[in-house]
Amino acid sequence: MKKYLALLCALLLTLTVGLTGCDNKPGTSGGSNTGSGSEESATKDIAATYLVDASPLGMPLQVYLTIKEDGTFQLSNKAEGGEDKGSGKVGKSGDTYMLLYSDSTTESPKTSTFTVDGKQLVFSTKLFYGSSGFAPDTTDPENPLYPIAKAMAYGEYLGDYVGTVETSAMNTTITYAVTLSLGYGAEYTLESVFTVMGEEQVYTETGTFAIDSGKITVTPKDGEATEGSISSDKTIAIQALVSAQGKEKKDLTLKPATTPDQAGTYTGIKVLNMGSMSMSANATLTLDKQGGYTYTAKMEGEEDYTEKGTFTVDGTKLTFTSDAEGAEPVEGTLENDVLTCKFRISNDVPMATEIVFYSDRIQGAFTAESTDGDTAGYQSTLTLNADGSYTIAVTKDGTETYSEKGTFSVTGSAMGVTLTLTNEKGGTVSGVVSDDSINVNHAVDAAATEVGFQYKK
Repeated sequence: MKKYLALLCALLLTLTVGLTGCDNKPGTSGGSNTGSGSEESATKDIAATYLVDASPLGMPLQVYLTIKEDGTFQLSNKAEGGEDKGSGKVGKSGDTYMLLYSDSTTESPKTSTFTVDGKQLVFSTKLFYGSSGFAPDTTDPENPLYPIAKAMAYGEYLGDYVGTVETSAMNTTITYAVTLSLGYGAEYTLESVFTVMGEEQVYTETGTFAIDSGKITVTPKDGEATEGSISSDKTIAIQALVSAQGKEKKDLTLKPATTPDQAGTYTGIKVLNMGSMSMSANATLTLDKQGGYTYTAKMEGEEDYTEKGTFTVDGTKLTFTSDAEGAEPVEGTLENDVLTCKFRISNDVPMATEIVFYSDRIQGAFTAESTDGDTAGYQSTLTLNADGSYTIAVTKDGTETYSEKGTFSVTGSAMGVTLTLTNEKGGTVSGVVSDDSINVNHAVDAAATEVGFQYKK
């Protein structure tokens, strides 16, 4: 394999030198008979702008790769008009492609090798980006993680589509809440949430999709393709399984989600002091993808207070309107995974009180393990509580090596949402919150040895 890559690299380097010698520029023809025509034929089928999400590799960063039909490429921090973080030419040999960077030389080749899987590019070697890059993670040889570039195809149709379907079973009616998510790289995820005998269950299906002339085709992994329709208002009509036990596909009608960015579960703790009395409530606010909400406040020894309603979004402002007769709209804010709004906390207390809620991305217990060289073997649990406090507990070989507690806050940054931990001594560390993890460096022992952790639930 190494010999094969070396030969391919040499071929591309020779091509580049030849083009340079003929004063060729990317996208123009010149004296070499291996000029732009051959590159166009090699790349016309994969010419597109791709999103590279490095979060699975432990780097909460998204960058863009553009490949043109003239055989050139560019990496950037934006899909259009961003900084040049690496550019050059694309070569192909058989089913293998290679990015040859413009600053590559015969003595010091700089290349990135990939293969094509549908509308995705899978890199088997490091994808260089600026002064750094994204390398494959082969820590687990059975489940290696490779840098993947996903084509930004079917752009106008990407997003979440939601709907419900009911079935009768065991003398009861089961309602399935279905979300079909169409994403980059022509990937889809279908999630069905339902309750059986008081227990919530989730069925998930993944695969690829294609859209053409009002027709959508979804192909699950290890499954057969199913064809449906997508109308001018983007309503999808298709058949799909909605549970692991289901043997027959159900007819689904799915409409574009109106509030997908805000949807999720938010939790908070409210302590209300009234003279000599103190009341504490655990509050949960669930926002769905169609502008509906459910709110519950629990206090020990009292009946839960609940309400349902709808909400609208205007930037960071959310307006909640309860379904209760005569209810007045209430405004709140949602920014950087923190939602602040006034809700009641008891059936016996008619007035609403301001509550700070944290999204489930920054709420609960998260775990991580270090696999990096001398610090391998450290296991850590980061617990973010609904009252804005946190704890860290680090162990190695079953023995606790470090513990810490304090308060946390979140702010916006160029990298997304930044989580800052402030311990009881006033020391701070910061990390970056992504959709599926929290990346943060902190001490793991009394000597303040610092380790980088990728925390996940």
